[in-house]
Amino acid sequence: MNTKEIINGIIASGGSARDHAMRAITAAKSADFEEANKWIKKSNQSLHEGHKLQSQLMEVEENGQLSEITLLMIHAQDHIMTASSLKDLAVEIIYLHKEK
Repeated sequence: MNTKEIINGIIASGGSARDHAMRAITAAKSADFEEANKWIKKSNQSLHEGHKLQSQLMEVEENGQLSEITLLMIHAQDHIMTASSLKDLAVEIIYLHKEK
């Protein structure tokens, strides 16, 4: 897999993780906690895939094969970081809805 494919995979994984976390929040608002937990699990899986791809990219860099840091690379990192934060927030929102 080349660097651009890895970066695009990170972006896709982050986008999926974010979408799954939002679906979890929507389910929790409807008190469907089984569904909410299903979406959190999917969000975690997408984040895991994104982190595996990040590790591949770091390996490329460690081997001296990464010539420059691009805006696309920064965008990919932003997607993963935002999705991770949103997933953590979704878990808390689900908890608050359960407490009602």
